[in-house]
Amino acid sequence: MATTQNIKLQIARVKNTVLNGAMLQFANRPMANKTEAMEVLADMVLNGSITLEMIQAAPEAAITATEGIDPALVQAASKVAARAETVALDALRVGIKAENMAGNLESVVIELRDELKAMGKQASKGIDAASVQAQVTKAVADAFKPFNEAVQATGSQAVVAAMSAVHKIDRKPCLDVFGLDVRDMKGNPLMIDLYNAPNAPAIDPDFVWSPSILTHFVISQEYGENAFMAGDKGTGKSVSAEQWAARTGRPFVRYNFNKMTTADDYAGAQALENGSSVFKRGDFLQAYVSPATVILLDELSFATAGNLAPMNGFLEGKSRISYGGTTHVKAEGVMIFGADNTFGNGDETGRYSGTNAMNSATLDRFGRIIHFTFMPIDLEIKAVVGRTGCDPKLAEHVLMAINVARSKAKDGDIVEAPSIRSVMSFIRALQYLSVAEAWKATIALRQPSESAPVLESIKLSCIDEKLISKLI
Repeated sequence: MATTQNIKLQIARVKNTVLNGAMLQFANRPMANKTEAMEVLADMVLNGSITLEMIQAAPEAAITATEGIDPALVQAASKVAARAETVALDALRVGIKAENMAGNLESVVIELRDELKAMGKQASKGIDAASVQAQVTKAVADAFKPFNEAVQATGSQAVVAAMSAVHKIDRKPCLDVFGLDVRDMKGNPLMIDLYNAPNAPAIDPDFVWSPSILTHFVISQEYGENAFMAGDKGTGKSVSAEQWAARTGRPFVRYNFNKMTTADDYAGAQALENGSSVFKRGDFLQAYVSPATVILLDELSFATAGNLAPMNGFLEGKSRISYGGTTHVKAEGVMIFGADNTFGNGDETGRYSGTNAMNSATLDRFGRIIHFTFMPIDLEIKAVVGRTGCDPKLAEHVLMAINVARSKAKDGDIVEAPSIRSVMSFIRALQYLSVAEAWKATIALRQPSESAPVLESIKLSCIDEKLISKLI
């Protein structure tokens, strides 16, 4: 049985003019854009009212100019985007081998942009340069929107993302982007660069931002400085980097390290292709040369210092590194974050076995160490309610108990401080399990046996089962 994604992929391969004809014939309206047509027509195929063959056989219908876009620009976009579509869909068909077509797609995008600019100057002399550029940006973005879901359906995100010409499209105050009015020491609002990556992560509307964390991210944006995020598990290190990418429209790549990770894994190595030895970039290095990418180097202290040493050159500011017989240049707007439960100097608590003290030369490549801690309880309540939909009083009651456990962890009475993830798991489990069973499965069994008596006493003294039964 065909899946929704497969149906959308088939529809994405249909010419725009045919899709417009199908929308007129079956939905009684012209298509606003290809993404919308894919959604509408896919739903009709799934409910059995039409078939893919009927869509493909629909009569062609010319696409009228989109409101707010100069007709000349639309004409130019349609003309060149058709060529872009051919290259992009060919890339999807060959999957991982699509990397070889990157140059073709990049040249098509450049050609599209140049033609749009030329047409804009000829047909829109009364429009200022900023307006023309805005229309150009929208036309380019619209031309590539349809490929996002198709790319995800084929698992070719990384390859096709590397082909697209991601660039900065705007710069807005932090208040407009994150909803927080964060300012520098002189009272000036912090400004956020916005990009147009079609494969940026999805925005999590329930993620709660800290002004201090945002300030560190803006410093990295402004100066290209790497930053090292350190703190207990569950304090939001990884998701902060991902949601920064989501809110700013950037690609996001997370690379997890372990004791077996080598430079060949993250940077790349020689490989055979068509009988010849060629250098193949690793995931980190591919992201490094892709514009505006947010790179998260996660759990760095699990790797050995020797295997991390080749990373040092790539962590320099505006570096050009010769590696694997090829020179690699850090792409414009790339941001690199490290993340670890330790501060890079080894595990001083005994809670994170397998970690290593990092070489000071590597750690020195990170301009700042950002200490992630558990949020104030009011922000944690907001985050828990947003993620679980529970009553705020329930979230507050559970978090008060968890904060007692965290204080016990600081005193050494229990081994681990329960994370906000554990809190949300506990609250969700209460819909199906007793309080005792939920506490055991989500809180107590995550700890070594020596912590069990203290955790049990916290449950008995801080968790009110009657109150919980009223709030769930």
